[in-house]
Amino acid sequence: MNGYRIIDCDLHDLYEIWILHRRRLLLNWVDEDGVARLELLLPKDLETVPDGEFLVASDTYGARLRIRLDRILHARDPGSGEEFPIGA
Repeated sequence: MNGYRIIDCDLHDLYEIWILHRRRLLLNWVDEDGVARLELLLPKDLETVPDGEFLVASDTYGARLRIRLDRILHARDPGSGEEFPIGA
């Protein structure tokens, strides 16, 4: 899987719940260029391909993002304030 590190099953389940409930998340991740990003996103789907698992989301402008799950560092539910340290 091209250096991909498999994520915890419980964390995978949380992504599924956020998608089903259409809950926005404040996500901190490192993009494919190595740049740290922090954005409010709407998770839409999970995608599994040979080079890893990805969260498909849209930003506040509606732009589509595809984020490799093992590059996500932290997530927070802005509605409840609940923190989800994911850590690499």
